[in-house]
Amino acid sequence: MTTQELRTLDKQHVWHPFTPMSLWLDDEPLVITAGDGFHLIDSDGNRYLDGVSSLWCNVHGHRVSEIDAAIRAQLDRIAHSTLLGLANEPSILLAEKLTKLVPPNLTKVFYSDAGATATEIAFKLAVQYWFNTGKPEKRHLISRLGSYHGSTYLAMSLTGRESDVLKASADGATVADIAAKLHLSESTVRNYLSAAIGKTGTRNRMEAMREARSQGWL
Repeated sequence: MTTQELRTLDKQHVWHPFTPMSLWLDDEPLVITAGDGFHLIDSDGNRYLDGVSSLWCNVHGHRVSEIDAAIRAQLDRIAHSTLLGLANEPSILLAEKLTKLVPPNLTKVFYSDAGATATEIAFKLAVQYWFNTGKPEKRHLISRLGSYHGSTYLAMSLTGRESDVLKASADGATVADIAAKLHLSESTVRNYLSAAIGKTGTRNRMEAMREARSQGWL
């Protein structure tokens, strides 16, 4: 199949993550068909350095013989078995090896398949710990404003955004009210509102809010 045929089918049937699809349809994307070491190879045979490790999933490179051999060997036995109500040999052996690499008080391994879900698990473990120890009110988590913790719902909720402050100011709330609602310091709220006003060229919170909505920030 030619590169153009593949691009046409992609645009017809594939919805890409974190991608404005209207812009994607106007572009001519690379179509990757192979990998070799630290390089990607497109449908026209061109090679590209995979600088983001295929979004952090191939940090050791592509077609690493030892990794490929281990995967093939496992596939000859079983591809997947849930840990919900069952145990399986690979997870047991890997957990035993991992516990030898960490401080001795860390004796359990909880498996996850992505950074975002790892964030979710860490939050739930922390909340469950305080619930089990008789302090269920301890359920707030501190995170850095403007940080990124993943694309799952809870992970996104831990990412402080300027739009959160603007939304809280929509009804004319005071800086103190916004700070209390969002568990932020008043100085942080002022900084975010100032940034919003600076972007829009407006002079007050309500104008910033309206302009932010017109710009599609919210």
